[in-house]
Amino acid sequence: MNIIKGFQDTLPEEMESRRACENKLTQVFRQWGYQEIDTPTLEYYDILTKGIGPGLKDKMFKFLNVDGEIVVLRPDMTTPIARVAATKLNIKREGFKKFYYLNNVFRKINTQTDEQQEFHQAGIELLGLDSRLADAEIIAVAIQSILNSGLDEFFIDIGSAKFFNAVTNQLPLTIDQKYKLRKTVMNKDFVLLENLLSGCGLTRDEQKIILCLPHWRGDDSVIFDAEKTFVKKNKIALAALQEIKEVYNYLKIFGLDKYILIDLGIIRDFDYYTGIIFEGYTSQSGSAICGGGRYDSLCQNFGKNIPSTGIAIGIERLLTVLRQKESLLNHQLDAKKYFIRFPECLIKSAFSLAENLRRKGCLVEFELDFDRSKEDSIQYAYRKKIRYLIEIEAQNPDKVTKNDLQENTAERDIS
Repeated sequence: MNIIKGFQDTLPEEMESRRACENKLTQVFRQWGYQEIDTPTLEYYDILTKGIGPGLKDKMFKFLNVDGEIVVLRPDMTTPIARVAATKLNIKREGFKKFYYLNNVFRKINTQTDEQQEFHQAGIELLGLDSRLADAEIIAVAIQSILNSGLDEFFIDIGSAKFFNAVTNQLPLTIDQKYKLRKTVMNKDFVLLENLLSGCGLTRDEQKIILCLPHWRGDDSVIFDAEKTFVKKNKIALAALQEIKEVYNYLKIFGLDKYILIDLGIIRDFDYYTGIIFEGYTSQSGSAICGGGRYDSLCQNFGKNIPSTGIAIGIERLLTVLRQKESLLNHQLDAKKYFIRFPECLIKSAFSLAENLRRKGCLVEFELDFDRSKEDSIQYAYRKKIRYLIEIEAQNPDKVTKNDLQENTAERDIS
């Protein structure tokens, strides 16, 4: 039977991989002082759309509830958390807040593609601080959590929504032209960008300013080049560049600058970003594995002015990259996983051994099908990434054999 396109079942092995990845991410979140938060899957349409721009609004799943009210499946986690912060917390009295979440979000897509309409995110939000150190912490936590998940080859691109807006606002463009320009730069469609600019009535010099944005990507020398271009011409753009430089310098102090690229062509697909923005990329994926930024005006839409910043990591995208990496390495089995084979008459000894291993923190299964061959048991163990196959001898139940399926060795007398 078919399921709705863009939604998927998750089988036990996949579920195990996802949980392991999530646990590694949240381990780092907690180490940095972030606390878990949850929000309803369904929200009122008229409340949630106060903080969501037109781009995300068009992707929401809308329904009528039993009372005839329009409700939506949450399309992101940042907006609901901003609602919570503005309506249920007193940030000024309690001080800034650090939250993390593990949730599924829902966005409508073109069903002709293979994109998911339901996907899972792990993310953090830091509410109540307008500082570049806060932005740097968000990026640092993202880097360390991704490293902890097992991925070590990636970059976090840092840009600024303020910078892009300042550049485009100085040009004689209509609102519609700015919207099309923003979308084209975001998609890095250089051919369409040139065609669009040629029809906007801009001078050649004005066109060059926009055309150079997608190419300003690299180390902090990018900031220097951009400053020379905008010196004394655009104070807001220069201030945005200074913010990027400040965040970069903090990350350099943290020793994380090798994971950072300055990218002045970054444009996030959400209208609520106001300052520093960032996205994570790896050579194994054409899509960002994480993204976020500063959203100082979002909470104000729900009644309170709370400067905030955050980032979301796409679990499915991260897992796809991790699986590609794993396929290039030797198949790694889990050293905490055991499988016990034994004759039916020794079930008591097998149960006792299993309980002893579980008390030591191991994950233990024992044979439930006594007609299964040893080879079938080994194949079962490989499928579940079980490293150790233990055999209890029928003639001498006090002696067992521990087979290391990773190293292809056997050890006796481990009881």
